Amino acid sequence: MIRDTLEPQDLDKDTMGENPTANESFGEYLLRERQLRNISLEEISQRTRISLRVLRALEEERWEELPADVYIRGFLRTYSRYLGLDENEVLVRYEDQRPGVAAPSKDLFSPIGRPRPRRRRLWLLLVVLGFALLALYWFWGRHLFLGYDISTRPAPPGPHLRPVPMPPAPPNGS
Repeated sequence: MIRDTLEPQDLDKDTMGENPTANESFGEYLLRERQLRNISLEEISQRTRISLRVLRALEEERWEELPADVYIRGFLRTYSRYLGLDENEVLVRYEDQRPGVAAPSKDLFSPIGRPRPRRRRLWLLLVVLGFALLALYWFWGRHLFLGYDISTRPAPPGPHLRPVPMPPAPPNGS
């Protein structure tokens, strides 16, 4: 497990030379940059909202515990910004030292080609069929659904009811 601070005896002869970054791995680079600034993983986690588990996995290079590459790149950008590092430099180091990771190609966002003619014909057929059904409903169907045109004969008269006489008015009292 990686500790939060470096001790002088932790530095070997290779890293004490002119270029201490020559033989360090990507995780060691992240750890060194964070420790140079005296920032704990807990602080980065709280401020950036990156889980502590992910931050530890990045510094310890436990790639199998991390999500897809696109998320790792986002975490690295956020981590770099918080530490004041150049995001692009961190991503270049990540791509150089992580096996099997290639930079995204530039043609990912190339314009989409024209739709195939077969699909265009299918859409055209569906639109024409829709208009035909709408026309059929307009000319014939609305009369059936709304109750028109069933018959032009008048309705038969209702049953004969006898008028009921009104009750007499109450006497005017007083």
